[in-house]
Parts: sequence; structure tokens; C-alpha cells
Amino acid sequence: MAITHAQLVVKIVTEGAIAAIAGQVKGQLPIQPVVLTPAQRAEVGRPEEGNTVFYPVKGEMDGVFCELMDAATMLWFHGGDNDKAIAMLDQALKRMYPTTKQVKDEPNKMDANFRARTYDVALGNGRMAVVETHYPANRNANRFLVSVIPMQRKN
Repeated sequence: MAITHAQLVVKIVTEGAIAAIAGQVKGQLPIQPVVLTPAQRAEVGRPEEGNTVFYPVKGEMDGVFCELMDAATMLWFHGGDNDKAIAMLDQALKRMYPTTKQVKDEPNKMDANFRARTYDVALGNGRMAVVETHYPANRNANRFLVSVIPMQRKN
């Protein structure tokens, strides 16, 4: 079964990153990641040092990138079905994590071609995930970016 860029991002966010914060990871992703070399990281605009993996959806360097930064997970892709990603993510978050609250949805302050939407996902036991997205506001934008940041809630 073929999977699209947006479907893979939604799966990684909901069944990977958020599930890991909740301590409930199950199963495997349909595509195995490839660890990027320092040269490949430079090609995609990342510093040479770091932890970036690539999930090939359509071929070499056409897929979903994932960077692990401390406890946060950042995912992005160019092209593909980036115009559908925010709606797919919104539906999946609310279906899989009913406590999800959309906190904001506003123009991206850095690039008018994008909007920024943030969700808070309460996971119980004082755990929470903050999901920050940057998604296309118009046809001039051709990428989707999402970060998942673990938080500890104080009761």
C-alpha cells in the first residue's frame, strides 16, 4: 500500500512522537528511515551535526524528513500533498487524542505564504504534547512542517 507524505507525517506525529510522550508506542511505520550523512544534512539546509532521518515516500530525497532535537521531534516535507496535511493532522489528533485543543491559528510571522497552528494535547499523568505546525496559506508555499514538543504539566 502506497502512503502519501501527509499520511506518513500524521502517522509519525500521532503514533510515534505523541505516543512516545504518552508511553504508548505500538507497531511500526510502513517505511523504514534512512539516517542522513552530514553531506545530505547540508543538502537539506541542516547543520552537519545532528540527528536527521529521512523516510523515502517517492524516492531519493523525496519524502519526509525527521530531526530529533533534544526531546522535540521536527518533521517536514516539500511538495507531495502538503495542502492536505493540516486537515489530515487536525482530524487525526482530535480522533486519537480527544483532549486535543487548538490553541492558535494565525499568519506565520516569518513568511506570509504560511500559517502557524498550535495544539495542546493532554496525555494524562502530567504529560502533554505541544504540536506546532507551519502549513501553506496559498499556492506559493510548497512545504509542511510540524514539531512535537513534550511538556510536563503541573497540577
